[in-house]
Amino acid sequence: MTIKGISIALGSLLLSLGLAACDDDDNGLASRKVSSLTPAEQQQLCQDEVDRISDEQKQTIFKVVCTLQLVIQDQCNPSAVDACVQELAKTPDDEQCDLDLNVAQCDVTVKELTACRRDGLNAATEAFKGITCENIFTLPAVPDPASCAVVKQKCPSALDDGEDSAE
Repeated sequence: MTIKGISIALGSLLLSLGLAACDDDDNGLASRKVSSLTPAEQQQLCQDEVDRISDEQKQTIFKVVCTLQLVIQDQCNPSAVDACVQELAKTPDDEQCDLDLNVAQCDVTVKELTACRRDGLNAATEAFKGITCENIFTLPAVPDPASCAVVKQKCPSALDDGEDSAE
């Protein structure tokens, strides 16, 4: 798998784990149930989530992707990680955005979902900031934020591995 492929897979994983940054507005959709969104609104919500990921958070995601890829290739060192991160940062993302959850069975509001995803990304970014070739497999697990409790109950596909998600 290429580094870009792993980056896309990790991005998908982060989204499926509820790790995208969002605020409470979401184009006036905040009080709507995710299950009531049209395909166009789902696409817009997803793109809004991606657009709100800070540069620092993107760098951390890229560093995780690169470190993992280079460890797998047995070529991990700080210079190689830095070069990989720089390459990923200048590679345009041409993938279509996908909420990566079973929308029809997601009975939470957009506000609840976005709060969970925002808090999850913040927690993951903080946990993974210090990732290195040496500690990648010993980093602590990132627990679900408190804001994800309702999401876990009413929209479990938002926090699973995405394998059973419907488009």
